[in-house]
Amino acid sequence: ELVVLDVGQGLSVLVRTAHHSLLFDAGPAVRDGFDAGERAVVPALHALGVRRLDAAVASHGDQDHAGGLAAVLRAFPAPLRLGPPDIAGEAVRGLDLKTCEAGREWRWDGVRLRFLHPPRHFPYLRNESSCVLRIDSEHGSALLTGDIGEVVERDLVRRAAQTPAETVRADVV
Repeated sequence: ELVVLDVGQGLSVLVRTAHHSLLFDAGPAVRDGFDAGERAVVPALHALGVRRLDAAVASHGDQDHAGGLAAVLRAFPAPLRLGPPDIAGEAVRGLDLKTCEAGREWRWDGVRLRFLHPPRHFPYLRNESSCVLRIDSEHGSALLTGDIGEVVERDLVRRAAQTPAETVRADVV
């Protein structure tokens, strides 16, 4: 199940399998102002019956994607926390993120989750360094792209063409 949470500008997507939950981004937060993690994401997770997060992804360090993550992690302390290598920004300071490097994958309840971007040794370039997560299940596929731009999109298509077993085609982007 994919649930896109309305956080205004930015992104927050809940990915649920039969027994696991992953949050991809947590919307914006501004110092001394609105925090989508606290005001929108946490209440939505409670309303959806989420009891725990198994993983949380900060696609990149910009406020509109990662700003609300600290508030979410206070309410749902996910044991696996992921972001691009060398991620920078006030929104992710002190969150102890592991890397979302291309090729890292795992399976939950028959659902394959795999990072397609960024590749090893890719420099941190904010939007262009966004974690790109591919999700495949018997019911369909999804591609969560953070804020990548046209250059990275073309590179993903090129890399997929070189590896016939992989594809970037998805039912939901």
